[in-house]
Amino acid sequence: MLLLIQARPIKDGIEIYHFWWVFFISFRKWLVLKQHDYKMKRSKNMNFQKLAADILKNVGGNENIISLVHCATRLRFTLKNVSKANGEKIKELPGVIGVVNKAQFQVVIGNDVAFVYNELIKLGDFKKEESENSGKFKGNIFERLIDVITGIFQPLIAAIAAAGMLKAVLLILTNYFGLSKDGQNYQIINFVADAAFYFLPILIAHSTAVKFKTNQYLAMAVGALLVHPTLTAMFAAAAETPIHFLGLPITVVTYSGSVIPSILAVIFMSYVERVVLKITPKSIRLFFVPLVTLMIVAPVTLIVLGPLGVFIGNAISGVIIQLYSLIGWPMVTFMAIVLPFFVMFGIHKVFIPYMVQALASQGVEMLILPAYLASNIAQGAASLAVSLKTKDSNLKQLSFSAGISGLCGVTEPALYGVSLKLKRPMLGAMIGSAAAGTYAGITGVAASTLAGPGLPTLPIFINENPTGFMNACITAAISIIVTFIATWLLGFKEPIVKNKENNKQEEDTKLKHLFGKTILGSPLEGEAISLRNVADEVFAKEIMGKGVAIIPISEEVVAPIKAEVTTLFPTNHAIGLTSEEGLEILIHIGLDTVNLGGKYFETFVKVGDKVQPGDKLIKFDRKAIIKDGFDITTPIIVTNSDQYFEILSCENKKVIPNEPIITILKNGEHKIE
Repeated sequence: MLLLIQARPIKDGIEIYHFWWVFFISFRKWLVLKQHDYKMKRSKNMNFQKLAADILKNVGGNENIISLVHCATRLRFTLKNVSKANGEKIKELPGVIGVVNKAQFQVVIGNDVAFVYNELIKLGDFKKEESENSGKFKGNIFERLIDVITGIFQPLIAAIAAAGMLKAVLLILTNYFGLSKDGQNYQIINFVADAAFYFLPILIAHSTAVKFKTNQYLAMAVGALLVHPTLTAMFAAAAETPIHFLGLPITVVTYSGSVIPSILAVIFMSYVERVVLKITPKSIRLFFVPLVTLMIVAPVTLIVLGPLGVFIGNAISGVIIQLYSLIGWPMVTFMAIVLPFFVMFGIHKVFIPYMVQALASQGVEMLILPAYLASNIAQGAASLAVSLKTKDSNLKQLSFSAGISGLCGVTEPALYGVSLKLKRPMLGAMIGSAAAGTYAGITGVAASTLAGPGLPTLPIFINENPTGFMNACITAAISIIVTFIATWLLGFKEPIVKNKENNKQEEDTKLKHLFGKTILGSPLEGEAISLRNVADEVFAKEIMGKGVAIIPISEEVVAPIKAEVTTLFPTNHAIGLTSEEGLEILIHIGLDTVNLGGKYFETFVKVGDKVQPGDKLIKFDRKAIIKDGFDITTPIIVTNSDQYFEILSCENKKVIPNEPIITILKNGEHKIE
């Protein structure tokens, strides 16, 4: 696009944009190299498959998960029973930065979250669980509200951020490159940037429908009617011709850029659709359910829910704007100081509706995003100060990577991995945030779009104010300098590095109650083989634990030991047992058989049942499973292998049910050749 525009003489002030651009390109190249080095070092010490397996185990297993998503740094679980999740044990896992148990059960991973998420998806059947357990999230009203806000607005950020950044580019082109506002180039770029905000009711309707498990396309139709050209024209002429439907008045409001009307309409639609679906015969559901639903929802939305939503949205924005007008810049200072605590508790998404509404209605946002800029940069600067000052090599690597992420607007690694653990860097970051937030408030720094404020996203503060961007850059500089100095002067307590002897003593203490050995019988008849020969890396590399695999010739799985049934997968293809001594056993019938969805499997026990050796657990159709193209090899895994001295397995021989196949040596035993 720049090549199509004739360059004009550069006006005063372009130097700051040129400086930022050169700085950003140089910074990005340096950052890529540094993060590559860090990831190479970290990948040698991390096994994402094992971490995913450990997290899955400690959140209560696949059957305890309703849904799983991830954001920039966190795994976000919606669990059936939060009490089954062992947050303390998850915190101790290598690669986990922290755990937040609020509206969702959140595991903070940092920049590697996508890798862990992908491994979790391979291990679990979360999509099926989500559909079967929709609407079962439990919590208090505030936690449910946060869950709804996150689910609705998180998917929209990309479209809104892109539109806002394009607006910033348009301002640069008009102010410094002579792009005429009367030309077609300007008009095309302008309506492309406006589209996401103008049709926001449609985007909101779609994400709300996804969250409330209702028809997404019917919801988009409801959102579209709010911005239909005919309705807009009728509103424009309403001063002369008031609008009525079936004798009821329709309030004249502006829906383009609105947020809450679509949310209320789609929530109402989700209940209407369910009721209509229940009372409609199957033979006519395809056309009758959406027809009746739309006929009910459309007038209720236009007459009641739409105007109510606009009123609520204006009231929320009005209250915040009024507070800002009365209190002034101290509001920005205060928010810059407290925002990390909102992030810490995972409730920072609560501000998204206000920010979206403010940007859509006013074009700028002057409170939350400027405060985020001061706060995010401060967290990054505090971690970098720790990285330069610490003598501990592990902390140096962690804090450096967390610091870079913080400067780029992603603060969870810095917050959980450095500031909260060491405490004093948190105080240093708060001092820097206060100083930078004060400057941002006094100078009126305002954002023109929604994005995570950081050095790479500084252009979101380009707006009609000619000094706005420069003041945002100064805000970032103040945050870095003041935070770095404060953190350096305050210092911090170096972490205690335990030597090998201390580690060995700790391990001996953990295992001192374990003596003797335990024998596991075979749960199947077939050929016992080494796990190394299993065609699945999760089992072959002993990520889930040590054990043995059996190629079965029988079709019944029996209990290999006296135990309690602690896990039974919804698809019945796997079962978990825990013995009286705490031995945890997983029997996984076939490979990738979760994809059968329970077909060919029949269970004879339920979670909580006590079983004796030889008791029937599961029956399966071996031939049908093989015919459908699945490997029937069945791993038998001791999932808490790390708590035992040695796991010895019987391999390369025929076995029958209850014949010893695994010997678990506890601390103090020795292998006898």
